[in-house]
Amino acid sequence: MKYDTIPSRPAPKTITGIIAALAMSLATPLLADTSTWTGEESNSWGDSRNWTAGVPGAGDTAIINSGSPNADGSLSVAALIIGGGTVYVGTANVEVLNISGGTLAAATTTINSEGTWTGGDLRGQITIPTGAGVAIPSGSVRLNTSAVLSNSGTVTMSGGQIEGFNSTTIDNHGTWILNGHATPFTQFNGGNVFNNHGLLRKTGGTDPTNLSNSWTFNLNGETRCEAGELRFATTVNLATDALLSGTGTIRMTAATTHLSGVISETSASLVLDGATLSCTETAAITGTLDWASGYISGSLTVPSGSTLEVKTDGFKRLNTSAILNIGGTYRWEGPAPVDGFNSCRVNILAGGTFDLAADGVPFSQFNGGNVLTNHGLLRKSAGGGTTFLTQWTYHQYGVIQCDTGAVECQSDFRLHDGSSLTGGGEIRLNGSLSIDGNVTESLNQFRMIGSSLTCNDPCQLTGRLDWEAGTINGTLGIPPGSTLEVKTDGFKRLNTS
Repeated sequence: MKYDTIPSRPAPKTITGIIAALAMSLATPLLADTSTWTGEESNSWGDSRNWTAGVPGAGDTAIINSGSPNADGSLSVAALIIGGGTVYVGTANVEVLNISGGTLAAATTTINSEGTWTGGDLRGQITIPTGAGVAIPSGSVRLNTSAVLSNSGTVTMSGGQIEGFNSTTIDNHGTWILNGHATPFTQFNGGNVFNNHGLLRKTGGTDPTNLSNSWTFNLNGETRCEAGELRFATTVNLATDALLSGTGTIRMTAATTHLSGVISETSASLVLDGATLSCTETAAITGTLDWASGYISGSLTVPSGSTLEVKTDGFKRLNTSAILNIGGTYRWEGPAPVDGFNSCRVNILAGGTFDLAADGVPFSQFNGGNVLTNHGLLRKSAGGGTTFLTQWTYHQYGVIQCDTGAVECQSDFRLHDGSSLTGGGEIRLNGSLSIDGNVTESLNQFRMIGSSLTCNDPCQLTGRLDWEAGTINGTLGIPPGSTLEVKTDGFKRLNTS
């Protein structure tokens, strides 16, 4: 703090007067710890007449509740407390920044220790270094046009909000805690971005925390939900090596989530529920994705040990030319099908499993050209009724296993050389069927109830087929020990040649 001038006094004329003057000077503070802005003389920060206790220095507290103090180049104080007015400064270096109103209009601000924000307006570049922490317990703090808030310490939003005025950026390299407000981020104008390179963490509360209001969230580090739900209803970008973790639910409910590499999911539940998941060619999710509703575009890989859970009655669509590569498990639990919009592909890779865990229809289509190709295991594991494979084209190179109930093929169903049909359930053919090469059957029952069977030479079925209705084209080989059972009063025909 700058020293105030001590008013001059008449020279004492006696020893008693000298002692009294000395006592008065000692009682007059030359250094004030806290000084409040009055602005009585001007807008100059450096004019001691504008302060209640002189110009605050590096070890002092400055309080501004009104006015427009201008610090020109820089200021350095222990604590800057703003409740109103506007502070103009080039560089602010403070230990503590508490703001409940007013504006800090600084080109750069560094908060070295701590702060409490419940209101006000921040401009320029605000830096929270490693070891520092800011609390936002209530109210709404505005990041003004093009402001950048860079956090390497800890920010805790326990009930307050941040408003992005226009094209603001938050760069989180430390820990950002969400614990309280249902909607922690709002905006006045668009272009606001949250870049997470550290830890974005929802710590408490069973109610959902909604990240929306047109902010864009670039999730490059760890996003952890430890309680309740963390919901994204805005644009999200998930980059390679991003981690989604915690014991709560992370739910994508609207807008588009862009997936551009391999990410890891270890949360209790990652749910696609209304949003569009847009994937690049290298996109993959290690863990489990629950697909409750929404859209998938591009190419998504579910690697070995990972699961795509397809369930609930929400509308689900694979957009034009979308590709799902299943090296782990695709588990359909019904009741709603996945709609192929146009020329979509589902590839069950060697070692992968397509699990039909319910009765009903797992696929529908808006336009044609949709194909499921099985090089692994297509299995019906649950449901005592019938699961219908319809509308799509189904290429089978691997194993088709029906453990319970029945699978009825009502569409273009192609059995290729080396494929096999097995299990204690029943497979019914009631569409367009073709066989290429040698196919092995060991089902409880394999029935042809109305389809057209085209046999592409050489064509051989090892096992048993009950021919109840339909036509056979080409040459079908029934080797020793195998059976073609011709029965029922259904119409049957061997076509020309």
